Amino acid sequence: MSENKNQSVTMVGALPPLKGNAYYCMSLSREMSKHIVTEFISFKRLYPEFLYPGGVEDDDPNFRVDQQPMLKIHRIISYFNPITWIRAAWIAQSRVVHLQWWSLPLAPIYLVILIGLKLRKKKILFTVHNVVPHEKSILDRWLTKIVLAFGDAYIVHSRDNQRNLAETCKIPEANIHVVHMPIHDMYVRSGEDSASIRRRLGLPEKGKVLLSFGNIRPYKGLDLLIEAMPEVLRAAPDAHLLVAGQNWGKWDDPYGQLIQSLEIDRSVTALLDYIPMSQVADIFQVADVVVLPYKYFDAQSGVGNIALAFEIPMVVTRVGGLADLVDDDRVVCPPEDAQALAQAIIPTLLDDQFRSKLKFDASRLKSRYSWSAAISQTMKIYQQLS
Repeated sequence: MSENKNQSVTMVGALPPLKGNAYYCMSLSREMSKHIVTEFISFKRLYPEFLYPGGVEDDDPNFRVDQQPMLKIHRIISYFNPITWIRAAWIAQSRVVHLQWWSLPLAPIYLVILIGLKLRKKKILFTVHNVVPHEKSILDRWLTKIVLAFGDAYIVHSRDNQRNLAETCKIPEANIHVVHMPIHDMYVRSGEDSASIRRRLGLPEKGKVLLSFGNIRPYKGLDLLIEAMPEVLRAAPDAHLLVAGQNWGKWDDPYGQLIQSLEIDRSVTALLDYIPMSQVADIFQVADVVVLPYKYFDAQSGVGNIALAFEIPMVVTRVGGLADLVDDDRVVCPPEDAQALAQAIIPTLLDDQFRSKLKFDASRLKSRYSWSAAISQTMKIYQQLS
């Protein structure tokens, strides 16, 4: 690149068709390249699929990102080829290198890249999506500290994450910047009416729909939502739970068996597959309330940001940055408490005025969590590091 390197940035992460945090990286690189020259060094192949049961690639033709006048993309990093790790560090052009940190299996690759970048006297900015992984292991904190020690500055998506990162890695809070995750607004509705979508998805014609969306993993607390459903159904008998996403383990144990034992199978529809980008908007169109009943969490929720984009009310647990997605404590409940979860859900189904208020809250938060605000904050950090 011939442009002034003080007005450019090199990013490292995953772009489509890979998954990981590719939605976020795709939007970040596109939006940043509207302002400064942006170079993105992307993984070409991620880790083996046995480490990521939900699959590592997306074959959705709508899930793509291409070169643009101010956006240069290098798809070169392979989990299986250490030479590509060295090359990634070698080709980075900008003074500031902005890395996305989200998955512990990437630690060996990042360490090689980071050593190369530091030898070239680059300034390192991390966006830390997870301070520690969702599924914890003995090596978590140790490896995370080693990788993040290379950073000169850090971005997290909530105040809670800022505190956790400072405590876990002994990083001064002054070096950790809170930039709220912008809304995921790339999803476009198909134009199909809600009644038709409900029929296609196998949902009943009437009744409020609770949505649990995304990869089904133990920390997300779907079992707690299922346990809460009998109490919800006693108050709102026509309520229906829609589960949409790939399962990382066995559905029958525990979820299917739990649904049958509670005798609520007629009130639950499970779409146990990856939802292509082109179908996401239809799923959210028929949802009245999105539920995020996470048991533990150290990040911000992409699902919650999609719900904000569509101004759909949410019920969340008080973990990670989930409470930042709502503006009413009545829809925030303690984790791992099915009864409290049910009590938070019920008013959102029965009280139309309350649900309208939550939609209004979502519209205000949606404007606050814009890409323009995030880009402005991030560019200021680049300038401080340059």
